[in-house]
Amino acid sequence: MVADVMSMSTFGRITDPVKKMDELLGYFYASDYSQSSEFFGKIQSLSHIVQSVGKNTEQIPALVETALRDLMLGYFDEVSPVVTLESVVAETNSYQLVVKLTTVIGTETYNAASISEIQNSVLMKYPNSYAV
Repeated sequence: MVADVMSMSTFGRITDPVKKMDELLGYFYASDYSQSSEFFGKIQSLSHIVQSVGKNTEQIPALVETALRDLMLGYFDEVSPVVTLESVVAETNSYQLVVKLTTVIGTETYNAASISEIQNSVLMKYPNSYAV
C-alpha cells in the first residue's frame, strides 16, 4: 500500500501521484540533512549530497539515485531514477544535474524531470516544477 504525502501547504494530504512526485522532489531539493534532531541522518537532501562529495562529482549521480529511490519508495510501488551530470566545467566546479524519474502505482506510470545548476558544491538554481 502506498502512502499519501503530508504537506504543510494548503494541499494538506496529497493523494494525486503527479502532485506527490512534485512535492517529494521539492522536499529533496529544499531539505537540509540536519534540519531535525529527531530524524537526523534520515532526511534525503540534495544539498547534503553535493556538499559531502565536494569536487568528486562523479559520485553524485549514484548517490542521488539511491536517495530518491529511498525517499520515494514509501509513496510508490516502483521508483526508477536516472541522474546525469551535464555541462561539467572542471575549472569552476560547475555543472547541471539532470534528474529523470519514473514511478509506478499499480499499473499506472508517472514521469518527472528536473535540471539544477550547481557550482562549487552549492545549489545555484533550483527547479520550479518537476512533473512531466
